[in-house]
Amino acid sequence: MERVKHQISGGWWEEGGKYVQAGEGVKEVFDSKDFQRRLGWAAGQSLNPGMWTPCTVDSTLLRDS
Repeated sequence: MERVKHQISGGWWEEGGKYVQAGEGVKEVFDSKDFQRRLGWAAGQSLNPGMWTPCTVDSTLLRDS
């Protein structure tokens, strides 16, 4: 699977003593977010410096036994 990801994402490999790359049509298919998700590549989250999200507390942990 890693080889396929490398090839369709624009990577180069050696074939018959010459380095080749996937054609434009193949690389266009990879631009699909749904296709990327199916390959296990999740879209990255953008991070905002200084932002934080409060954690939730499980109420069962706060009870006295």
